[in-house]
Amino acid sequence: MVPFPAQGHLNQLLHLCRLIMAYNIPIHYACTATHNRQAMLRVHGWDPNSVSNNIYFHDLKIPPFLSPPPNPNTPNKFPSHLQPLFNASLHLRDPMAELLRQLSSKATRIIVINDSMMASVVQDMGTIPNAESYTFHSVSAFAFFLYLWESMGKTKPLEPKSKIIIPKDLPSHEDCFTNEFLSFVGSQYEFQKLSSGCLYNTCRIIEGAYMDLMEKLENKKQWAIGPFNPVKIIAEKKGLKGRHKCLEWLDKQAPNSVLYVCFGTTTAIEEEQIKELAIGLEQSEQKFIWVLREADKGDVFINGELSKAEILKGFEERVKERALVVRDWAPQLEILSHTSTGGFMSHCGWNSCMESITMGVPIAAWPMASDQPRNTVLITKLLKVGIVVKDWSRRNQLVTSKTIENAVKTLMASKEGDEMRKRTVDLGGAVRGSMDNGGVSRLELNSFITHITSAYIKVTVPVADWPRYRTRKNEIANNVLGVCSHDMQFIHVLPGWEGSTVDSRVLRDAISRKYPLKVLKGYYYLCDADYNNCEGFLAPYRGQPYRPNDWRQDHQPTTPQEFFNMKHSCARNVIERAFDLLKGRWGILGRRSSYSIKIQVRIIVACALLHNHVIREMPVDTQESFPCSNILEGQELEGDHIIHLESSDACNEWRDNLAREMFDHWRASTHES
Repeated sequence: MVPFPAQGHLNQLLHLCRLIMAYNIPIHYACTATHNRQAMLRVHGWDPNSVSNNIYFHDLKIPPFLSPPPNPNTPNKFPSHLQPLFNASLHLRDPMAELLRQLSSKATRIIVINDSMMASVVQDMGTIPNAESYTFHSVSAFAFFLYLWESMGKTKPLEPKSKIIIPKDLPSHEDCFTNEFLSFVGSQYEFQKLSSGCLYNTCRIIEGAYMDLMEKLENKKQWAIGPFNPVKIIAEKKGLKGRHKCLEWLDKQAPNSVLYVCFGTTTAIEEEQIKELAIGLEQSEQKFIWVLREADKGDVFINGELSKAEILKGFEERVKERALVVRDWAPQLEILSHTSTGGFMSHCGWNSCMESITMGVPIAAWPMASDQPRNTVLITKLLKVGIVVKDWSRRNQLVTSKTIENAVKTLMASKEGDEMRKRTVDLGGAVRGSMDNGGVSRLELNSFITHITSAYIKVTVPVADWPRYRTRKNEIANNVLGVCSHDMQFIHVLPGWEGSTVDSRVLRDAISRKYPLKVLKGYYYLCDADYNNCEGFLAPYRGQPYRPNDWRQDHQPTTPQEFFNMKHSCARNVIERAFDLLKGRWGILGRRSSYSIKIQVRIIVACALLHNHVIREMPVDTQESFPCSNILEGQELEGDHIIHLESSDACNEWRDNLAREMFDHWRASTHES
């Protein structure tokens, strides 16, 4: 993980670490020491230190940089005071390249997920044969789609049946960024082209139509695998030492009665606007928590003083019975998930939007800069889970206390607000459900994990043959069928089939060739759900949880089918590890070859034979670090072989009986213990 050193970027990729590590994939999070510390200190909803064996933090060095305070009086609210940090972060290229080389020498494959603003930092990834990069966009799919569409001169026609909605009078980009930052962003575009796909902290329930169209515009796979943040927050016990004071205060309030006011970590607001906001909040007569803190500097640990912003004389004393002003860091995710929180006045940074939607809290939108004006359109006009406090067309005008008062009353104490809250609660429930087993975001995440651990091997073929070799992942590759033993030796390898060919077709060819894959009757191989459950090939149950991460201490299998799939997945993991080792040992399999397809097929077979030789001759595999044993010992079992691949009721019944027997034995053993 290569994050951009700003809070809204750091925490999103750290949350993504939590999702990916559930697949037993080691994660390396690389940034400066200061920003690694910042990310760990401020993450909420889970503790990265409790899983230190799965996430490895790498502290990289950059040259010293200025860390000036923000200027709250500038008309452009973009955090230009952080530009020295952004410029210094480009010097991470050399230490990042060194880290990637070190990791690539020890791992079979390196997957780099970098923030779009760090594309140039990971550009040397292209020189590492077993490395591949994916771009993380920290903004909404809606905002990024609009950027692509506008960059094409708004000439790209939308499909007649497209669900894409482009509202009239879109907010302009004027005052969203500084010229210096736009130049910085422009310097990254060239290197973003090196990535193999894009990731978004969003959900197809929210932005599916925009994700689909972007995939066509960019001709790259796009994954919507959000929300990244935890969707189930375990509330800390009341009175627990170290629990934040605002949570203790919220415990005493009625459900949906409190407005949470916070404008992100990098926004600086002028004193006059702070006073208008205070008057509006006070006159609304609603309960609120107001996080009034200094905007982050480039180094948040230097001169970290609490906010000294002046409010109105006697303000905090007058509202103390129904309000709380917080002048330091506040646990936003826990606040939004609290039952007492009924609204969120926000700058509409995408991270805040996703957290608020996930927790079912409607938004009073007050955009400040960056992608926030466009996010406001999505929140208020399309999703209809928020109201506008500050219209972007009047961004240089003071928002009056009366406007603020009316917005707060509408959100917190009106029929319109109640209806909006219900829509948000319903949407939040759907978004949270998307992360459950079988949910749309869980399926997207599974798709990404499958994509980066696939058994396809890229090939070079004439352009005319591309359609036949194009995989469902939009890569030009051949479909390699591999069968291995318990010790990861390949028993049978059949390369050469076009990437568009379904797995079952390749298997039928494998058992019918002159030198076929031999499957002795009475025995079976474990295979994935793309194959039929038939004689000789035992497939998992479709439509049931499968991967090991689907079962945790708080979610154990409840049916024979679920238990069977759990055990099946653990056992079949051998073939995935075998392919990882194969590609890791022989770099030529990890990149596109210039040889003809005929030669490439022979190379794949030769590498598999060498792979088997290494396993047989090495007492300990240095890449796997476990003793190797020869399960087959060169013996071929005798008997009749299977020559047909037909699913039957008898095969399914046999699997059902096996699943039931395994499940009953497991339940009996757990009850005994």
